[in-house]
Amino acid sequence: MERHSLFLFDVDGVLIYPKGYKEALIAAVNNVAAQMDQDPINLTYEEIAVFEACGLTNEWESLAMCAGLMLVNALQAYPDQIRNTFALTVEALQRQHITLKRPDFVGFARQVRENNAEGMHLAHTVRDMLIARSPSPVHPILHELFDDVYGIHAPMTRLFQHYTLGSERFEETYGTQSDFKVASFLLLHDIPHIQSGVLEEFLNRDFDVSIYTTRPSQPPVDLTPSARERLDTANYPPEGDLAAGLLGVLDKVPLIAGGRIMWIAAQHKRDVAEFLKPSPIQALAAIGAALSAQETAALEAAVAFYDKGEINWPLDQLRDQPTHIIVFEDSVGGIRAVQSAVDLLRKAGLDVTAQSIGVAPEQAKREALAVVADYVTDDINLALSPYLN
Repeated sequence: MERHSLFLFDVDGVLIYPKGYKEALIAAVNNVAAQMDQDPINLTYEEIAVFEACGLTNEWESLAMCAGLMLVNALQAYPDQIRNTFALTVEALQRQHITLKRPDFVGFARQVRENNAEGMHLAHTVRDMLIARSPSPVHPILHELFDDVYGIHAPMTRLFQHYTLGSERFEETYGTQSDFKVASFLLLHDIPHIQSGVLEEFLNRDFDVSIYTTRPSQPPVDLTPSARERLDTANYPPEGDLAAGLLGVLDKVPLIAGGRIMWIAAQHKRDVAEFLKPSPIQALAAIGAALSAQETAALEAAVAFYDKGEINWPLDQLRDQPTHIIVFEDSVGGIRAVQSAVDLLRKAGLDVTAQSIGVAPEQAKREALAVVADYVTDDINLALSPYLN
């Protein structure tokens, strides 16, 4: 029997060139430097590529890492400026008009990769590494920065969301006044990588497709109205939905993004980091969504399978025919999540195979992807052409 093919697409670095996130990270790090009365840091795209190659693909984590490293380095030199919170400490440092050496962000990111234990939250690895090099009065500030980077009350997450969403959408999403006025960097800077109409061509040919990203997003699109009304919109900034809109596939392709994972994690009273890539749960949900075009059912089936071994709809459709899953990813964690999901499905007796295609032009990311991907390309359009010809 011929194998049925499913296609899973990451967004940033694959379908979209995420210039918006890169520029937002650069601006946010410069904002923190300015708060300390320092010259702009001006992170380079090469540095950001190394962060991503080291697993720091979420800017809430990489921004907190940069801010935490700047803070700890400053307080090592000026321990008398330690205050009770991040904001008060930065304010105290600003009043001193000191000049600090630019931190080695890349070197520290590589240490994070070396120190991160399997399954450990990267932000907590960064926190613990910074705690190890700072005096105890700094520790509460590091907990403030890193304990919950997925919550809008985390200082760096709040700062970053101003730049990604823009101040107007920030206020709409979080129901609170913005700290400063700014336009959305995602709307200003994001550029589609994939050629116009290619995703729609996949849909026209009845290929089974889902988008598989950690971008924050709205909750599942097919939730009942009553279930949607009970949700706190502050947990669901629409960055993944904006990406789908930019690509012209909003409401046409199932979107297994950060907000969808946030929703299912909340239903099970679990930490969202347990469900996001590199967890196989997000990959299982993306597979189920591609099979069915249903988001809520796919999310529920993914957790039931991972937790209890139950093969419920839509994952039970994998019993009907041999299936080949092709994932296009720019992160090691996203590929490993799919590989782990396929291993679990095979152990459950399902005839499933996978092919992992790494997509990245940056050398540091290509080297990291080459370890886990079947092959690596710098152009998603070249990678897709065999399936359309």
